Amino acid sequence: MPPRPFSAAPGTNWPAITKASLHSLTTKTSSSTGEQRSVFTYVSETHVFRYGTSSKSPADLTDRDVALELHPVLDSAVYPPLTPDLPVCSTPVDGRWVEYPRLKDYDPAKDNGWIPKAFQEQAEVLRLLYSYPHRNLVKFQGCLARRGCVVGLVLQKCEMTLEEKIGREEDVERKVVMRDLKTAVERLHMFGLAHNDVHPSNVMFDAFGNAVLVGFGWCKPFGEVIDRGGRFPEWYEGSEEVLTSDRSHDENALMRIEEWWAQTTPTG
Repeated sequence: MPPRPFSAAPGTNWPAITKASLHSLTTKTSSSTGEQRSVFTYVSETHVFRYGTSSKSPADLTDRDVALELHPVLDSAVYPPLTPDLPVCSTPVDGRWVEYPRLKDYDPAKDNGWIPKAFQEQAEVLRLLYSYPHRNLVKFQGCLARRGCVVGLVLQKCEMTLEEKIGREEDVERKVVMRDLKTAVERLHMFGLAHNDVHPSNVMFDAFGNAVLVGFGWCKPFGEVIDRGGRFPEWYEGSEEVLTSDRSHDENALMRIEEWWAQTTPTG
């Protein structure tokens, strides 16, 4: 979730945006010249997305630099349109989790069409689950909409991942969790969908202690090409730039979780 932007005091004209309020701040190197530039993004309270670059290093950037170099980006470049079939969540969304597009991956020098496309596809998958809820699949509560676009996906809030629980040596019933995960995956497969990103960080627990599968950014119908502008999750074998959605990804991932869990807590 992007940090809340800085609000200037009454009568203050500078700065309205600070370095500390940036959504992301990274360094990129030009493949042709070798020049390094700071790249930074900002998201306002109304979800207006801004992008900027500077020849200064991140450490040398000032609030004034940030405010001068940030420029608004068209909504259509990063957000998909809100279609009539998508449920809209009323605001405020306190106490719930909001997932946003991969804004940090925006690059004006490249084709960014995959960013709104991937987010729209994720919204469509969650809409299906909204119509057919299951206790072991994260509950979708609707879209956060602004200016006719989907700017966020509002989800049931879960507090801790399986990876975190195991790391803290909390008592977790392995057989029950694995049974619930298998049930969640089978539910997706029943709709012709593969999750394609099942791993301990995408398994969370609800207020009742039920295992809940989250992270639907890679979920697609069987056979469809996955292209998220990056590589396949490291949890899976292989690192192809593009691959197809397949139920075997989920089945293999469940086996890997069992192996990982046995190695992490042999007596669990």
